[in-house]
Amino acid sequence: MIRGKTLGGTSSINYLSYVRGSPHDFKSWEDSGAVGWGWSNVEPYFRKVENATMDGMSAKLGRNGNLKLSRNHNEPSKAWKLIKNAASELGIKTTDYNDDMLGLSPVTFTVHEGIRQNSVAAYLRPIQKKRQDRLHIVTGALVSKVLIDNDSRFGSKAYGVEYLKDGKYHTVRARKEVIISAGVIGTPQILLLSGIGRKKDLQSLGIQVIVDLPGVGSNLEDHLLIDAIFMTNLTNPPSEKNPKVQYILNGNGPMSMSPKTAVFVKLPPKGTSSSSNERRRSFPDILLFLQENPALPTLLYLGMMLHPKSKGNVKLRSKDIEDHPVINPNYLEHEDDFQVLRKVYRLMEKFEKSAAFEKAGAQVMMPAICNRTQNKDAPRNDNFYNCLIWETSRSANHHCCTAKMGSRDDKYAVVDPQLRVIGVKALRVVDASVFPHQTSSNTQASVYMVAEKAADLIKQTWQLRAL
Repeated sequence: MIRGKTLGGTSSINYLSYVRGSPHDFKSWEDSGAVGWGWSNVEPYFRKVENATMDGMSAKLGRNGNLKLSRNHNEPSKAWKLIKNAASELGIKTTDYNDDMLGLSPVTFTVHEGIRQNSVAAYLRPIQKKRQDRLHIVTGALVSKVLIDNDSRFGSKAYGVEYLKDGKYHTVRARKEVIISAGVIGTPQILLLSGIGRKKDLQSLGIQVIVDLPGVGSNLEDHLLIDAIFMTNLTNPPSEKNPKVQYILNGNGPMSMSPKTAVFVKLPPKGTSSSSNERRRSFPDILLFLQENPALPTLLYLGMMLHPKSKGNVKLRSKDIEDHPVINPNYLEHEDDFQVLRKVYRLMEKFEKSAAFEKAGAQVMMPAICNRTQNKDAPRNDNFYNCLIWETSRSANHHCCTAKMGSRDDKYAVVDPQLRVIGVKALRVVDASVFPHQTSSNTQASVYMVAEKAADLIKQTWQLRAL
């Protein structure tokens, strides 16, 4: 499992796509007990994050935030026109997903003038010198546990953290509260090592139980994706400028932005519900990324299921912080997930059979497995696609939900809507692990939103206590 073990976390290594998700995702969060996290509550925080820097970007995006955003396809290529024409044939409208999610859209990226905009560039570097007397950063360290005063009369309260660096343990004490932002795998690992988790699992490892919270490490969700490559007869004219020189000198040209487009599709509400939430919301079910290669006549087709029913878990292997946890994603445990991914392939076949793709000589290059020769042409049989799904599907690295937010009467909730760990005072979690369930998108934008909202929740807590 890929994790960003560096300053900026996964924002330093991801594919740069910035997608908020559907308003229905956050209405669904509220349905799940995350009161105060509906679309009307979170939309202002997305805008607070965003700084859309290019002309023509959606008016719904913020303009004054820390995170600079730009988008591709200002100069439509042959491949963009091909994809647009094929989508139109299939009844898929062209849109901007920041305005209307369903349809074909250019992608918004966390890129400015050809340079990655990670959380370090957006939030840390601008204030680091001003706050160096208050902001102390330790790198190359592992947090081994949260220090908790387990008082039988007044309840459990976090008062610091212990961390390991260069073979030595160190302690940092907190005057107000401890905030964990260790990610979807690191956060449950730290909580479990601190005695917060399923009682019987902790006892089996000899860890003192502080709070019996079975939701810690449970509810792991991810977007599973499939891919295929189309060979085409498209050729781009030789560039008058060297793309490498363009990028190095000016930060522009074909190497400054990923040449991909997004397609969001909603499935008919029959046969399967792609949401594990009891109340079905009309969010998209499928996201496609169609990516051209400026150097070769190919198109990469990436399709992912946005709302999986299969859920995994994260458990401790031992109580040694240097021992990696056991990660069981449980992909494809639920049959409905196979059904949705087959529909992703069926949508690929529709592109394959469109007049636009046939004119461009677009042919799918299938891997040499699963009786490929018997399924060379569309429509291919379900067993063939089931085999491809089982053998070739992979993680989109959009993990979430291992310390999910919910009401205190939810057995599997780990944090309340204020992001406070249930049963422990002065301890909060702020990362993708608090998502109640997946969004209809990459997770990057929503993590920034959660962080901005969390900042206000923290300030409100201490401002009220100061009154």
